[in-house]
Amino acid sequence: MSQTSSAPIIDVEGVDFSYGRLQVLFDVSLQVEEGEALALLGTNGAGKSTLLRVLCGLERPSSGRITYNGADITGRPAERLVGSGLALIPGGHAVFPDLTVRENLDIQALPIHRQRATVRARMAEVLDTFPVLERYMRRRRGLCREASSSSSLWPKPSCSTPRSSASTSCRSASPRWWSRSSWPSCDP
Repeated sequence: MSQTSSAPIIDVEGVDFSYGRLQVLFDVSLQVEEGEALALLGTNGAGKSTLLRVLCGLERPSSGRITYNGADITGRPAERLVGSGLALIPGGHAVFPDLTVRENLDIQALPIHRQRATVRARMAEVLDTFPVLERYMRRRRGLCREASSSSSLWPKPSCSTPRSSASTSCRSASPRWWSRSSWPSCDP
């Protein structure tokens, strides 16, 4: 079996980052090849979220280089990276509790709001994946708060698919990013 070498999807070389005078990332380097999955493991405060924020353009590294699909994206702002398929998707309860489920989904669609056909298709995909949400589209807070954060279906960053997942110590040939069984029940 022959292996073909290709450029990594994500290549981080010697990245440093500081919050003011507090340095958080020290000479971080990693590569993510197509089909790989990366798990960032560490204690609270180890820099996992900070590295993701730097990768997705929410923070600028103080040194180092980041490439995505062969293009240098070091320091490029998040709003420019979303269009290329790279975005940080919040987990947990990252919703606005005073908004309806529909309004929360609309907010998740903001990066692609001008692509109306895509927004309609993604909304249909969300409702197909989570059909019970149809009943709760006008509901605020309540039982479906977690389900309304199905933001992984909106910007469609390629880093949310197995194609460009990543880990230096934990690799998987077929990562599974989410499953319907992992979502809370929305039954009244």
